[in-house]
Amino acid sequence: MIKSMTGHGGIEKSFDFGILAIEMRSVNSRYLDIFLKAPDFLELYKNDFNKILSERLVRGRISVFIKFESNAKDTFCVNFDAAEKIFHDLERLRKNLAIDEPVTMTHLLEIPEVLKEKEPEIDMEILMDKVVKMLAETAQKLDDMRSIEGKNLADGIEMKLQEIERNLKEITNRIADRKISYFQKYKDLIRELSGDINIDGERLLQEVAIMTKKVDITEECDRIVSHISQFRNYMDKDDDAGKKMNFLVQEINREMTTIGSKAESAEISQLVVNMKNELEKIREQVQNIL
Repeated sequence: MIKSMTGHGGIEKSFDFGILAIEMRSVNSRYLDIFLKAPDFLELYKNDFNKILSERLVRGRISVFIKFESNAKDTFCVNFDAAEKIFHDLERLRKNLAIDEPVTMTHLLEIPEVLKEKEPEIDMEILMDKVVKMLAETAQKLDDMRSIEGKNLADGIEMKLQEIERNLKEITNRIADRKISYFQKYKDLIRELSGDINIDGERLLQEVAIMTKKVDITEECDRIVSHISQFRNYMDKDDDAGKKMNFLVQEINREMTTIGSKAESAEISQLVVNMKNELEKIREQVQNIL
């Protein structure tokens, strides 16, 4: 079954050394785009985290938030060297700009380089093991939600496909009734335009058949039926179906446009408009399919 690119997953666990929480959100995107925010002491492992996620999540913009709350009392430290340098730089800037307001501790603490989160005094190998396992669990939760959302998308798309089929059936019924009238219409037209010119009966039938063929939409209707069947096959799969379904939407739209241009009937033109409206709704939903 198809999956949506929209989803959410989160896990929080308590350990002897602190509390670890991971949250993931996913929205639609043409490619896999991972945005990961983690504590400073985990920056070196971001590539490892991205690799884990890319193996489990095929496509979409994935926002990942890793939070760690240590049980240690002192979780922040002051970078004295940076603080002193920044203080002197601010003082010089204040004097150069003739600013009366003094540089305060509040100003310094608002600068990220001054007050930094301390690396937890725990075995990083143990912490990394927990993070990796929780990343995999959270990714699975996200994927499960994508499956649920995908089921909802499939149900909505199926209703719109059935509406297209209903209109298409009405078109095929109308065109079948019109074939004989089209033939007689063009036959009379050719006789009228030819005037006194004597036209061979067989040649007349050939010309009429050619003109009738130009307004025949049987092939276009058959191709739409085939495309819809293939569309449903894709909805039963989850292997990058979104791109394939998007291509089929374009092909179906092309056939509908041809039917609209060929049909010499206001009723059929309106039915084509109805089908295109439903197809546009499907196109919007397909953009969110994995």
